Amino acid sequence: MLAGCQTSTSENLTGYVNPFIGTSVKDDGHTFPAATLPNSMVQAGPDTGLFGWEYCAGYKYEDDKILHFSQTHLSGPGSIDLGDICIMPFTGTSERKSFESKFSKANEKASPGFYSVILDDAKAAVEITATERVALYSIKYLDNDGKLFLDLQSGLSFGPEAMRKRILECEVTIHDEYTISGYMRARMLIPDRKLFYCIKFDKPILNKIELPKTHEEEKAPRYILDFGVKKDEVLNVKIALSNVSQEGAFKNMIAELPDFDFERTKIEADKKWNDVLSKIIIDASDEEKTIFYTSVYHSLMHPNNIADSDGTFRTPSNEFKVSENKKYFGTFSLWDTFRAAHALYTIITPYNVNDFVNSMLMYYDANNMLPKMPWYNSDIFTMIGVHSISVSVEASQKGFDGFDKEKLLEASVETLNKKREYNSVGNNTQWESWEDYPLYEKLGYYPFDVLKVESISRTLENAYNDYCVAVLAKSVGNQEVYERFSKRSLSHRNVFDPVVKFMRGKDSQGNWREPFDPMELCHGYSNGGDFTEANSWIYTWHVQHDIPWLIEAMGGNEAFVEKLNLFFSIPFPSDAKTSLTSGAIGQYVHGNEPSHHISYLFSLAGAPKRTQELVRKICTTLYQNRTDGLCGNDDLGQISAWYVFSTMGFYPVNPVSAEYVFGAPQFKKIVINLADGNTFKIVAKDLSEENKYVKRILLNGKEVKTPYITHSQIMQGGTLTFEMYSDKN
Repeated sequence: MLAGCQTSTSENLTGYVNPFIGTSVKDDGHTFPAATLPNSMVQAGPDTGLFGWEYCAGYKYEDDKILHFSQTHLSGPGSIDLGDICIMPFTGTSERKSFESKFSKANEKASPGFYSVILDDAKAAVEITATERVALYSIKYLDNDGKLFLDLQSGLSFGPEAMRKRILECEVTIHDEYTISGYMRARMLIPDRKLFYCIKFDKPILNKIELPKTHEEEKAPRYILDFGVKKDEVLNVKIALSNVSQEGAFKNMIAELPDFDFERTKIEADKKWNDVLSKIIIDASDEEKTIFYTSVYHSLMHPNNIADSDGTFRTPSNEFKVSENKKYFGTFSLWDTFRAAHALYTIITPYNVNDFVNSMLMYYDANNMLPKMPWYNSDIFTMIGVHSISVSVEASQKGFDGFDKEKLLEASVETLNKKREYNSVGNNTQWESWEDYPLYEKLGYYPFDVLKVESISRTLENAYNDYCVAVLAKSVGNQEVYERFSKRSLSHRNVFDPVVKFMRGKDSQGNWREPFDPMELCHGYSNGGDFTEANSWIYTWHVQHDIPWLIEAMGGNEAFVEKLNLFFSIPFPSDAKTSLTSGAIGQYVHGNEPSHHISYLFSLAGAPKRTQELVRKICTTLYQNRTDGLCGNDDLGQISAWYVFSTMGFYPVNPVSAEYVFGAPQFKKIVINLADGNTFKIVAKDLSEENKYVKRILLNGKEVKTPYITHSQIMQGGTLTFEMYSDKN
């Protein structure tokens, strides 16, 4: 934040992206190095493990063996799935127990749209690049008798038993010596997922061996394919995916990659990433640029466009439709990304926002409810709230109008209007969840004696969803819905104990939970409790839409700030569960999303200096250019999006308000290249290590008196100037 180097849009920003940030087991970032494009269907890369929490993304930097390469991955997830269509080159005999290979970190490289590694045991050098729907491999064999292992059964799974059961149906067609296509129906965290593929080789298959199944429950085959490849010869492989049909996979391959031109494809992938990274230009040191542009990169890997290249897509009700702009999105981690990632998309990738909303409305058409956590075409029903409502209403409030707002209101009311039972059955796991909205509306909260877990977190997040509905209803002139949901949006006030000044569990008779410890960490069905992956200290601040009331309920600005300071200073006990306390500053947990807005609340209570101190501390200590450079799983880009916003000097505490609360910029100059060709410049005058505080903020030369800037002010273009100072002056 001290060294500045001028950046221009002509600079290749992909050189600053380090895909290995967040891949270490030490930080549980759950990111991966792979060949992928922004919001694309393909994420082709190595798997170093297949089972459990450590391998949610299939890769752990500390490993020295690669099991195989698969074509689909999730970036920063909190659970495990995908890892489809596995291939692994090798040389020598086919008689072997394992196809894994050791490799040296010195021979492993990754950049946006590209991955390469030399496999020591397999004696092969692998390079991977991709288009939106096609993975392209260039495999140079370093010894004679080169072959390829093709595994259609394996994938990222809860465990070995789950992997045996992950394929429900499978079809494989070998069309000729160059072409294989097929279909698989898989389940894991996503309960029912269809995937179609086409594989093409540039050399003929001379011999094919189908291996015996390792267990009777397996439905998909494994093959050894012999191409007679000799030392120093190259085998090129391309794998096209479709969510629609095998024919769709063929069409995607023809449309996007009709040949095997690896270098051209790699250059085009790099250019596509550079185009989107250059939406924000920063004046910063090389180290800071690496952290920043890697954060932008990670924030744009999802959601994924799962429409075919001709616009055909499969709806959640298994119908086929055609999108005029060839987009239909799946894989939203909404409980996480509604907080900041979607706000970032409205600024740097606004061309996707209408399609995000329309994709969710398609889900409503099929299921009579908006999705909670839709991955591919299925809702996995994890986490709480229905934040498809939040991101859709945010889009509406920011002026996006490429969707039916009346239908969105209808869908939102219908979703939040009745008792719903969710029974998500993945492979080797089952959990039940439910929402009784009539009970919630009748009592004004969820009682812990009826809703046995997460009753307070659910109350608070439902209240935010209700607020979103009220805002939307007001915008379309529906007074009845506005009044009803405005009342519901205040439900959080019913679970605030004015004596202890915490959000607190309450039973159906109105009695507070006893005993009560605001530091007690809760985790759903694993250990119970009234909160979701957090405690009362964290969730007490989870009223993004009603901060003025919370300030008053705490006793005014001074008391509010005093309690916030306690929040950031009281440590967790030494035996606290580390997965729930990653990136802790006092009770604040940056490694999990419910904390993300809290450092900005000082600015809303007249103490912006504390926000500025904390933003600097979080940005410099919890984001690093290292494999363990994140402080928790990135959750499909949310932790990365927090950094992008915070380094620019503001953050969407309440995304639906279309306001961004001021913190302090961390770079001397930032330029946002807006969609209309205009620019919004952020200047941190006199920024230095000591000058981390903001004396005055000016927008186009006029002093800003509010603690926030609006979305419309940013999108109009202009210059936002922060005059920085040190408290030593």
